[in-house]
Amino acid sequence: TRFGGVSNPSEYLTVAKVDYQKSDKHSMFIRLVAARKDQSADYDGKNILTSSAGQINQRAYSLGFGETYLMGDGIVNALHVTAVRTLNPRINPEIIDLNDLGVKNVWVPFKGHMQMSVTNGFTISGSNVQPGYYNGFEGQIADDISLVRGSHQWGLGAYFSHVNFTGVSKVRSNPNFSFTGTRASTIAGVPDGTGTGLSDFLLGLPANFSAGTFSEL
Repeated sequence: TRFGGVSNPSEYLTVAKVDYQKSDKHSMFIRLVAARKDQSADYDGKNILTSSAGQINQRAYSLGFGETYLMGDGIVNALHVTAVRTLNPRINPEIIDLNDLGVKNVWVPFKGHMQMSVTNGFTISGSNVQPGYYNGFEGQIADDISLVRGSHQWGLGAYFSHVNFTGVSKVRSNPNFSFTGTRASTIAGVPDGTGTGLSDFLLGLPANFSAGTFSEL
């Protein structure tokens, strides 16, 4: 019997609210929503091939404030302020890296982490394991005034919003060797098209190597 990777997330949601009636003309409210998700890496501690997703500790917070004030006969002012904060870090498990295997002259940016693919064979790690973070913040404020005179109603308001996103993607920064099966066929006496990804891997003949830098947003 074969089983898929282990996924053991824990999710929490916290909701809070406050309503305050200061007077017949003045009322306020506050709303808070906090969400949390923790998911450990799926590496089973024994087989490196089980590592396909890194540790995730996601956080999301939303805070809202509202105020309604009766300024006079038929004049109402409504104020709303909202702030949203999201945190999305990703942490790789420390297992083994290229330097541990004896690979020289290759910069390893993440200790205990490596990436390798063998066509029709196996894959070590992947883009979902690479460390990084993707965080965001958004703030909004809106103020509206409503005026009623007889059968007429006027409305005047202003709205401002600011969004900020900061992210560091390290998907392409980790060294990556790929073995496709095309290199074994270049050896004298080996017929063309008979190589496999595993044969290239065992012979130490990678078809591609890539390594980059961090991507910051």
